[in-house]
Amino acid sequence: MDFSKAFDRLQPSIALRKMKFYDFNTSVIELICSFLCDRTQSVLFSASFSSIKHVEVDSPQGAKLGSILWLIYVNDLEIDGFCR
Repeated sequence: MDFSKAFDRLQPSIALRKMKFYDFNTSVIELICSFLCDRTQSVLFSASFSSIKHVEVDSPQGAKLGSILWLIYVNDLEIDGFCR
């Protein structure tokens, strides 16, 4: 399996919904939402910028938080287990 582009598929709405389900603190969820939601990007090439595009999926490149968010996104935690 190739996971090299895995973080590019993270859907913020699903990750945030799972965080609410697992009873994350509301302030933490709001902070993560500000980190993931309503993002834009453009490309700089030869001193010219491309048009700005809205980013609907992914985690910012190089962010340490991306790995943690990905684990929350793909791993359904046990309700009666260690994480509760």
